Amino acid sequence: MINWSSAPLLRVALAFILGIVAYLYLGQGWAGSAAPWAAGLVGAYLLLWLWSQRRPAPAATDAAGLLGLLAVAALGFARVQGYTESRRADHLGHFAPRIEYYRATVDEAPVVRANTFATTLRVQAVRVGGRWQAATGGIRVSLPRHETAAPVPAPRYGEMWLVQGTPELTKGPANPGEFDYRRYLQYHQVYHAQFVHSGQYRVLGQAPLSTVVAISQRAAMVLDGVFRQYVKSPPEYALGTALVLGFRDDIDAATKQAYANTGTTHIMAVSGLQVGLLFAALQWLLARVPLGGAALRRRLLTAGLGLALIWSYAFLTGLSASVLRATVMFTLVIIGQAWERQSSLFNTLSAAACGLLLYNPYLLCDVGFQLSFLAVVSIVYLQPRIGRWLDVRNYV
Repeated sequence: MINWSSAPLLRVALAFILGIVAYLYLGQGWAGSAAPWAAGLVGAYLLLWLWSQRRPAPAATDAAGLLGLLAVAALGFARVQGYTESRRADHLGHFAPRIEYYRATVDEAPVVRANTFATTLRVQAVRVGGRWQAATGGIRVSLPRHETAAPVPAPRYGEMWLVQGTPELTKGPANPGEFDYRRYLQYHQVYHAQFVHSGQYRVLGQAPLSTVVAISQRAAMVLDGVFRQYVKSPPEYALGTALVLGFRDDIDAATKQAYANTGTTHIMAVSGLQVGLLFAALQWLLARVPLGGAALRRRLLTAGLGLALIWSYAFLTGLSASVLRATVMFTLVIIGQAWERQSSLFNTLSAAACGLLLYNPYLLCDVGFQLSFLAVVSIVYLQPRIGRWLDVRNYV
Protein backbone atom coordinates (compact mmCIF):
# COMPACT_ATOMS: atom_id res chain seq x y z
CA MET A 1 0.00 0.00 0.00
CA ILE A 2 1.08 3.57 -0.62
CA ASN A 3 1.92 5.55 2.51
CA TRP A 4 -0.10 8.67 1.77
CA SER A 5 1.35 10.63 4.68
CA SER A 6 4.86 10.34 3.20
CA ALA A 7 3.67 11.52 -0.22
CA PRO A 8 1.41 14.55 0.36
CA LEU A 9 2.04 15.85 -3.16
CA LEU A 10 0.55 12.68 -4.64
CA ARG A 11 -2.94 13.85 -3.66
CA VAL A 12 -2.23 17.27 -5.14
CA ALA A 13 -1.01 15.76 -8.42
CA LEU A 14 -4.03 13.46 -8.71
CA ALA A 15 -6.43 16.37 -8.03
CA PHE A 16 -4.68 18.54 -10.62
CA ILE A 17 -4.87 15.70 -13.15
CA LEU A 18 -8.56 15.23 -12.36
CA GLY A 19 -9.16 18.91 -13.21
CA ILE A 20 -7.35 18.53 -16.55
CA VAL A 21 -9.33 15.39 -17.42
CA ALA A 22 -12.58 17.13 -16.46
CA TYR A 23 -11.86 19.90 -18.95
CA LEU A 24 -10.87 17.51 -21.74
CA TYR A 25 -14.07 15.48 -21.44
CA LEU A 26 -16.61 17.94 -20.05
CA GLY A 27 -15.43 21.53 -20.30
CA GLN A 28 -14.35 22.18 -23.89
CA GLY A 29 -17.78 23.49 -24.85
CA TRP A 30 -17.98 25.86 -21.89
CA ALA A 31 -17.57 29.44 -23.07
CA GLY A 32 -17.00 30.95 -19.62
CA SER A 33 -13.73 31.27 -17.76
CA ALA A 34 -12.90 28.91 -14.92
CA ALA A 35 -10.27 31.22 -13.43
CA PRO A 36 -12.67 33.17 -11.13
CA TRP A 37 -14.16 29.93 -9.83
CA ALA A 38 -10.70 28.52 -9.15
CA ALA A 39 -9.64 31.73 -7.37
CA GLY A 40 -12.81 31.65 -5.28
CA LEU A 41 -12.20 28.04 -4.22
CA VAL A 42 -8.59 28.83 -3.32
CA GLY A 43 -9.77 31.77 -1.20
CA ALA A 44 -12.41 29.64 0.50
CA TYR A 45 -9.82 26.96 1.24
CA LEU A 46 -7.44 29.48 2.82
CA LEU A 47 -10.22 30.85 5.06
CA LEU A 48 -11.33 27.36 6.10
CA TRP A 49 -7.74 26.29 6.75
CA LEU A 50 -7.12 29.34 8.96
CA TRP A 51 -10.33 28.63 10.84
CA SER A 52 -9.34 24.95 11.32
CA GLN A 53 -5.98 26.05 12.74
CA ARG A 54 -7.66 28.29 15.30
CA ARG A 55 -10.19 25.62 16.28
CA PRO A 56 -8.52 22.26 15.71
CA ALA A 57 -11.03 19.52 15.06
CA PRO A 58 -10.91 16.44 12.82
CA ALA A 59 -14.03 17.49 10.91
CA ALA A 60 -12.68 20.99 10.18
CA THR A 61 -9.29 19.65 9.13
CA ASP A 62 -10.86 17.04 6.84
CA ALA A 63 -13.19 19.63 5.31
CA ALA A 64 -10.27 21.99 4.66
CA GLY A 65 -8.31 19.15 3.02
CA LEU A 66 -11.19 18.18 0.74
CA LEU A 67 -11.83 21.79 -0.20
CA GLY A 68 -8.11 22.22 -0.92
CA LEU A 69 -8.13 19.25 -3.29
CA LEU A 70 -11.24 20.64 -4.99
CA ALA A 71 -9.44 23.97 -5.41
CA VAL A 72 -6.43 22.19 -6.94
CA ALA A 73 -8.75 20.38 -9.37
CA ALA A 74 -10.32 23.72 -10.31
CA LEU A 75 -6.83 25.15 -10.89
CA GLY A 76 -6.08 22.23 -13.21
CA PHE A 77 -9.31 22.90 -15.11
CA ALA A 78 -8.50 26.61 -15.36
CA ARG A 79 -4.89 25.98 -16.38
CA VAL A 80 -5.74 23.75 -19.34
CA GLN A 81 -8.56 26.10 -20.34
CA GLY A 82 -6.19 29.06 -20.37
CA TYR A 83 -3.53 27.10 -22.26
CA THR A 84 -5.91 26.13 -25.09
CA GLU A 85 -5.10 28.47 -27.97
CA SER A 86 -8.37 27.91 -29.84
CA ARG A 87 -10.22 29.84 -27.11
CA ARG A 88 -8.30 33.05 -27.79
CA ALA A 89 -9.98 35.90 -29.63
CA ASP A 90 -7.07 36.22 -32.07
CA HIS A 91 -6.85 32.53 -32.88
CA LEU A 92 -6.22 31.55 -36.46
CA GLY A 93 -9.56 29.71 -36.63
CA HIS A 94 -11.49 32.99 -36.57
CA PHE A 95 -9.72 34.17 -39.76
CA ALA A 96 -8.96 30.91 -41.58
CA PRO A 97 -11.56 31.02 -44.39
CA ARG A 98 -10.47 34.55 -45.41
CA ILE A 99 -6.69 34.38 -45.01
CA GLU A 100 -4.63 35.57 -47.96
CA TYR A 101 -1.15 35.43 -46.43
CA TYR A 102 0.27 34.69 -43.01
CA ARG A 103 3.58 35.15 -41.20
CA ALA A 104 4.71 32.24 -39.07
CA THR A 105 7.78 30.76 -37.43
CA VAL A 106 9.03 27.19 -37.76
CA ASP A 107 8.52 25.70 -34.32
CA GLU A 108 10.24 22.31 -34.56
CA ALA A 109 12.79 20.31 -36.49
CA PRO A 110 11.25 18.85 -39.67
CA VAL A 111 10.18 15.27 -40.13
CA VAL A 112 12.00 14.04 -43.23
CA ARG A 113 10.02 11.67 -45.43
CA ALA A 114 10.83 10.19 -48.83
CA ASN A 115 9.18 13.00 -50.81
CA THR A 116 8.17 15.65 -48.28
CA PHE A 117 9.19 17.63 -45.24
CA ALA A 118 6.66 18.12 -42.45
CA THR A 119 6.87 20.66 -39.65
CA THR A 120 4.76 22.95 -37.49
CA LEU A 121 4.45 26.71 -37.95
CA ARG A 122 3.36 29.13 -35.22
CA VAL A 123 1.43 32.05 -36.66
CA GLN A 124 2.15 35.65 -35.64
CA ALA A 125 0.02 37.59 -38.14
CA VAL A 126 -2.47 37.04 -40.97
CA ARG A 127 -3.55 39.23 -43.87
CA VAL A 128 -7.31 39.38 -44.33
CA GLY A 129 -8.93 41.76 -46.81
CA GLY A 130 -5.61 43.47 -47.48
CA ARG A 131 -4.96 44.22 -43.76
CA TRP A 132 -2.47 42.53 -41.47
CA GLN A 133 -3.75 41.46 -38.05
CA ALA A 134 -2.05 39.80 -35.10
CA ALA A 135 -2.99 36.15 -34.77
CA THR A 136 -2.00 32.98 -32.93
CA GLY A 137 -2.25 29.29 -33.73
CA GLY A 138 -0.37 26.34 -35.14
CA ILE A 139 -0.37 24.99 -38.69
CA ARG A 140 0.98 21.61 -39.72
CA VAL A 141 2.62 22.12 -43.10
CA SER A 142 4.03 19.68 -45.61
CA LEU A 143 6.19 20.71 -48.55
CA PRO A 144 7.61 18.64 -51.40
CA ARG A 145 11.33 17.89 -51.43
CA HIS A 146 11.77 17.44 -55.18
CA GLU A 147 9.29 19.83 -56.78
CA THR A 148 11.97 21.92 -58.52
CA ALA A 149 15.25 21.11 -60.24
CA ALA A 150 17.20 22.32 -57.23
CA PRO A 151 16.60 20.41 -53.96
CA VAL A 152 14.27 22.15 -51.55
CA PRO A 153 16.11 23.05 -48.30
CA ALA A 154 14.74 21.53 -45.12
CA PRO A 155 12.91 23.92 -42.79
CA ARG A 156 14.98 25.02 -39.80
CA TYR A 157 13.79 25.90 -36.34
CA GLY A 158 13.32 29.64 -35.93
CA GLU A 159 12.86 30.52 -39.61
CA MET A 160 10.16 33.10 -40.21
CA TRP A 161 8.06 32.38 -43.30
CA LEU A 162 5.66 34.43 -45.38
CA VAL A 163 3.13 31.94 -46.72
CA GLN A 164 0.43 32.43 -49.33
CA GLY A 165 -2.81 30.49 -49.12
CA THR A 166 -5.55 29.48 -46.73
CA PRO A 167 -4.86 26.73 -44.21
CA GLU A 168 -7.62 24.17 -43.72
CA LEU A 169 -8.95 22.52 -40.61
CA THR A 170 -7.28 19.18 -39.95
CA LYS A 171 -9.39 16.17 -40.89
CA GLY A 172 -10.59 13.52 -38.49
CA PRO A 173 -10.26 9.75 -38.93
CA ALA A 174 -11.96 8.29 -41.98
CA ASN A 175 -12.64 4.87 -40.44
CA PRO A 176 -13.95 3.70 -37.04
CA GLY A 177 -11.15 2.89 -34.63
CA GLU A 178 -8.54 4.67 -36.74
CA PHE A 179 -5.89 6.78 -35.00
CA ASP A 180 -7.28 10.27 -34.55
CA TYR A 181 -4.43 12.37 -35.90
CA ARG A 182 -6.59 15.50 -35.69
CA ARG A 183 -6.97 15.11 -31.92
CA TYR A 184 -3.25 14.40 -31.60
CA LEU A 185 -2.48 17.70 -33.35
CA GLN A 186 -5.06 19.57 -31.29
CA TYR A 187 -3.37 18.40 -28.10
CA HIS A 188 -0.27 20.13 -29.54
CA GLN A 189 -2.31 23.30 -30.23
CA VAL A 190 -2.39 22.67 -33.99
CA TYR A 191 -5.83 22.93 -35.58
CA HIS A 192 -4.97 23.63 -39.24
CA ALA A 193 -2.88 22.10 -42.00
CA GLN A 194 -1.62 23.14 -45.42
CA PHE A 195 0.39 21.61 -48.24
CA VAL A 196 2.78 24.38 -49.25
CA HIS A 197 4.39 24.36 -52.69
CA SER A 198 7.83 25.89 -53.27
CA GLY A 199 6.38 29.04 -54.84
CA GLN A 200 3.95 29.69 -51.99
CA TYR A 201 6.38 30.63 -49.23
CA ARG A 202 9.43 32.76 -48.67
CA VAL A 203 11.91 32.71 -45.79
CA LEU A 204 12.08 36.20 -44.29
CA GLY A 205 14.84 35.52 -41.78
CA GLN A 206 15.47 34.05 -38.35
CA ALA A 207 13.13 34.81 -35.42
CA PRO A 208 13.11 31.77 -33.10
CA LEU A 209 10.35 31.57 -30.54
CA SER A 210 12.93 30.47 -27.96
CA THR A 211 16.60 31.45 -28.16
CA VAL A 212 17.55 28.62 -25.78
CA VAL A 213 15.83 25.99 -27.94
CA ALA A 214 17.39 27.49 -31.07
CA ILE A 215 20.89 27.24 -29.60
CA SER A 216 20.26 23.72 -28.29
CA GLN A 217 19.04 22.51 -31.67
CA ARG A 218 22.06 24.09 -33.33
CA ALA A 219 24.29 22.21 -30.87
CA ALA A 220 22.44 18.98 -31.65
CA MET A 221 23.06 19.51 -35.36
CA VAL A 222 26.78 20.06 -34.67
CA LEU A 223 26.92 16.73 -32.84
CA ASP A 224 25.00 15.12 -35.66
CA GLY A 225 27.68 16.42 -38.04
CA VAL A 226 30.38 14.81 -35.85
CA PHE A 227 28.57 11.46 -36.04
CA ARG A 228 28.19 11.83 -39.81
CA GLN A 229 31.90 12.60 -40.19
CA TYR A 230 33.31 9.74 -38.13
CA VAL A 231 30.68 7.01 -38.43
CA LYS A 232 30.88 6.08 -42.09
CA SER A 233 28.44 3.18 -42.19
CA PRO A 234 24.86 4.46 -42.69
CA PRO A 235 23.18 1.85 -40.44
CA GLU A 236 25.61 2.49 -37.56
CA TYR A 237 25.33 6.24 -38.02
CA ALA A 238 21.52 6.06 -37.94
CA LEU A 239 21.52 3.93 -34.77
CA GLY A 240 24.16 6.09 -33.09
CA THR A 241 22.30 9.34 -33.63
CA ALA A 242 19.03 7.70 -32.56
CA LEU A 243 20.50 6.33 -29.32
CA VAL A 244 22.44 9.47 -28.38
CA LEU A 245 20.54 12.37 -29.94
CA GLY A 246 17.10 10.91 -30.64
CA PHE A 247 17.29 11.50 -34.42
CA ARG A 248 15.38 8.66 -36.08
CA ASP A 249 14.83 9.95 -39.61
CA ASP A 250 17.77 8.00 -41.06
CA ILE A 251 16.83 4.59 -39.63
CA ASP A 252 15.66 2.30 -42.44
CA ALA A 253 12.37 0.43 -42.30
CA ALA A 254 14.05 -2.98 -41.86
CA THR A 255 15.91 -1.84 -38.74
CA LYS A 256 12.75 -0.30 -37.26
CA GLN A 257 10.86 -3.53 -37.91
CA ALA A 258 13.62 -5.62 -36.34
CA TYR A 259 13.50 -3.56 -33.15
CA ALA A 260 9.69 -3.65 -33.16
CA ASN A 261 9.72 -7.48 -33.50
CA THR A 262 11.92 -7.79 -30.42
CA GLY A 263 9.97 -5.20 -28.41
CA THR A 264 12.97 -2.89 -28.03
CA THR A 265 11.86 0.12 -30.11
CA HIS A 266 11.93 2.26 -26.96
CA ILE A 267 15.74 1.93 -26.85
CA MET A 268 15.96 4.18 -29.92
CA ALA A 269 14.15 6.98 -28.09
CA VAL A 270 16.28 9.28 -25.96
CA SER A 271 14.69 9.32 -22.52
CA GLY A 272 15.32 8.50 -18.87
CA LEU A 273 17.57 5.53 -19.73
CA GLN A 274 20.33 7.75 -21.12
CA VAL A 275 19.90 10.39 -18.42
CA GLY A 276 20.01 7.77 -15.67
CA LEU A 277 23.09 6.08 -17.13
CA LEU A 278 24.92 9.41 -17.26
CA PHE A 279 24.18 10.24 -13.64
CA ALA A 280 24.98 6.69 -12.47
CA ALA A 281 28.32 6.83 -14.30
CA LEU A 282 29.12 10.18 -12.67
CA GLN A 283 28.28 8.82 -9.22
CA TRP A 284 30.46 5.77 -9.84
CA LEU A 285 33.40 7.95 -10.88
CA LEU A 286 33.07 10.41 -7.99
CA ALA A 287 32.84 7.57 -5.49
CA ARG A 288 36.36 6.56 -6.51
CA VAL A 289 37.84 10.05 -6.39
CA PRO A 290 39.22 11.18 -2.99
CA LEU A 291 37.47 14.55 -2.81
CA GLY A 292 37.91 15.01 0.92
CA GLY A 293 36.03 17.60 2.95
CA ALA A 294 32.75 17.31 4.80
CA ALA A 295 30.06 14.86 3.72
CA LEU A 296 27.65 17.72 2.93
CA ARG A 297 30.25 19.36 0.71
CA ARG A 298 30.78 16.10 -1.16
CA ARG A 299 27.04 15.59 -1.65
CA LEU A 300 26.58 19.15 -2.89
CA LEU A 301 29.50 18.76 -5.31
CA THR A 302 28.04 15.51 -6.64
CA ALA A 303 24.63 17.14 -7.00
CA GLY A 304 26.04 20.19 -8.77
CA LEU A 305 28.07 18.11 -11.23
CA GLY A 306 25.11 15.77 -11.74
CA LEU A 307 22.69 18.60 -12.51
CA ALA A 308 25.21 20.22 -14.85
CA LEU A 309 25.73 16.91 -16.65
CA ILE A 310 22.11 15.91 -17.17
CA TRP A 311 20.97 19.41 -18.15
CA SER A 312 23.90 19.73 -20.57
CA TYR A 313 22.86 16.44 -22.14
CA ALA A 314 19.25 17.64 -22.37
CA PHE A 315 20.53 20.80 -24.03
CA LEU A 316 22.63 18.86 -26.53
CA THR A 317 19.69 16.67 -27.53
CA GLY A 318 17.67 19.72 -28.55
CA LEU A 319 15.59 19.82 -25.34
CA SER A 320 13.25 17.12 -26.60
CA ALA A 321 10.13 16.44 -24.54
CA SER A 322 11.18 12.93 -23.44
CA VAL A 323 14.59 14.11 -22.21
CA LEU A 324 13.06 17.09 -20.40
CA ARG A 325 10.67 14.78 -18.52
CA ALA A 326 13.50 12.56 -17.37
CA THR A 327 15.76 15.50 -16.54
CA VAL A 328 13.11 17.15 -14.35
CA MET A 329 12.54 13.86 -12.49
CA PHE A 330 16.25 13.27 -11.93
CA THR A 331 16.74 16.91 -10.88
CA LEU A 332 14.31 16.49 -7.99
CA VAL A 333 15.86 13.15 -7.00
CA ILE A 334 19.38 14.63 -7.06
CA ILE A 335 18.36 17.65 -4.96
CA GLY A 336 16.68 15.37 -2.43
CA GLN A 337 19.80 13.19 -2.19
CA ALA A 338 22.04 16.22 -1.73
CA TRP A 339 20.09 17.38 1.32
CA GLU A 340 19.53 13.82 2.55
CA ARG A 341 15.79 14.21 2.35
CA GLN A 342 14.29 10.75 2.78
CA SER A 343 11.25 11.73 0.75
CA SER A 344 9.05 9.13 -0.85
CA LEU A 345 9.80 8.65 -4.53
CA PHE A 346 6.05 8.93 -5.10
CA ASN A 347 6.29 12.45 -3.68
CA THR A 348 9.19 13.29 -5.98
CA LEU A 349 7.37 11.94 -9.04
CA SER A 350 4.26 13.88 -8.05
CA ALA A 351 6.26 17.10 -7.82
CA ALA A 352 7.78 16.43 -11.26
CA ALA A 353 4.36 15.70 -12.75
CA CYS A 354 2.83 18.86 -11.25
CA GLY A 355 5.68 21.01 -12.56
CA LEU A 356 5.46 19.58 -16.07
CA LEU A 357 1.66 19.81 -16.20
CA LEU A 358 1.72 23.40 -14.96
CA TYR A 359 4.07 24.16 -17.84
CA ASN A 360 1.94 22.29 -20.40
CA PRO A 361 -1.23 20.54 -19.18
CA TYR A 362 -1.66 18.77 -22.52
CA LEU A 363 1.41 16.67 -21.70
CA LEU A 364 -1.09 14.48 -19.85
CA CYS A 365 -2.37 13.34 -23.27
CA ASP A 366 1.12 12.47 -24.48
CA VAL A 367 1.75 8.72 -24.55
CA GLY A 368 5.42 9.24 -23.75
CA PHE A 369 4.52 11.23 -20.63
CA GLN A 370 2.06 8.56 -19.49
CA LEU A 371 4.46 5.67 -20.08
CA SER A 372 7.40 7.49 -18.45
CA PHE A 373 5.59 7.99 -15.17
CA LEU A 374 3.75 4.67 -15.33
CA ALA A 375 7.02 2.79 -15.83
CA VAL A 376 8.76 4.49 -12.89
CA VAL A 377 5.73 4.15 -10.60
CA SER A 378 5.40 0.46 -11.53
CA ILE A 379 9.06 -0.18 -10.77
CA VAL A 380 8.93 1.66 -7.45
CA TYR A 381 5.70 -0.04 -6.38
CA LEU A 382 6.26 -3.56 -7.70
CA GLN A 383 10.02 -4.08 -7.24
CA PRO A 384 9.92 -4.52 -3.41
CA ARG A 385 7.01 -6.96 -3.71
CA ILE A 386 8.59 -9.01 -6.47
CA GLY A 387 11.90 -8.94 -4.61
CA ARG A 388 10.29 -10.61 -1.58
CA TRP A 389 9.13 -13.49 -3.76
CA LEU A 390 12.62 -14.22 -5.09
CA ASP A 391 15.32 -15.88 -3.05
CA VAL A 392 18.41 -15.63 -5.23
CA ARG A 393 21.30 -17.39 -3.46
CA ASN A 394 23.75 -17.16 -6.36
CA TYR A 395 23.57 -14.06 -8.60
CA VAL A 396 26.05 -15.64 -11.04
